[in-house]
Amino acid sequence: RDIFHGQGFKTCVWKQFSASSKKQTQEKMVRYIRDLHNGIKQVEKDIQYFNTPRKVVTFIHSLFWSGF
Repeated sequence: RDIFHGQGFKTCVWKQFSASSKKQTQEKMVRYIRDLHNGIKQVEKDIQYFNTPRKVVTFIHSLFWSGF
């Protein structure tokens, strides 16, 4: 029984660190990094939009008084 338990543990570890698992992890990291870059680009675009104090004030007013 302990032999099979040990084999199951080895199989679990092998699956965790096998090449396909590494590839999947790498793909997830690439997707995560791409999403971060897209978020940074969006923030930069938003910052460029608020280049004057008037636009900032208008935006704040739209947030607070949009429901009234």
